[in-house]
Parts: sequence; structure tokens; C-alpha cells
Amino acid sequence: MATAIVRHRVSNYTEWRAAFDGALHLHQTAGVTGSQIFTSSNDENDVTAVIEFQTIDQAKAHFANAELKAAMQQAGVVSKPEIQFLEAR
Repeated sequence: MATAIVRHRVSNYTEWRAAFDGALHLHQTAGVTGSQIFTSSNDENDVTAVIEFQTIDQAKAHFANAELKAAMQQAGVVSKPEIQFLEAR
């Protein structure tokens, strides 16, 4: 199992969340097996997503996908995402 932890700022959490939930086709195509979304306790526009994949290669390919990058921009991501890839051992 592989996990990507993604942190970024968004312009409006409610709008970003609707776009994230609406991008189901991107998640399914990438092999996402689960996700959890967190926001900072004092700023809901500071978002951390924990996204699970079967393999690390799937995770890396997902975040290299130009369609995902465009979708993130349209969803209101306003900072460069900080992405950490983790593998279960």
C-alpha cells in the first residue's frame, strides 16, 4: 500500500471540496483506494489530503497527471502542493 500526503492552500474550502468530490473519475482512473481530508483547526483553507493507492507508482503517476494539475487549479488551489509519498512496510 502507498499513501500520498498532500498539503496546499485553497481559496475557498467549500468550493475546493465540491471539486475534489466531483473528480471521482480522476481518482478511479489513478487507482485511489481511499482518502481522508483534513483542514487546519484555525484555517479551513489550509488543506491536507491523505490519499491511498495500491502502489507508489500509481501515486506518483497520479500527481504527475496534467489533467489532475488543471483540475486542482480550477478547484482553487492557490499554493504549490507539498506532496510526500509513503510506502507501508
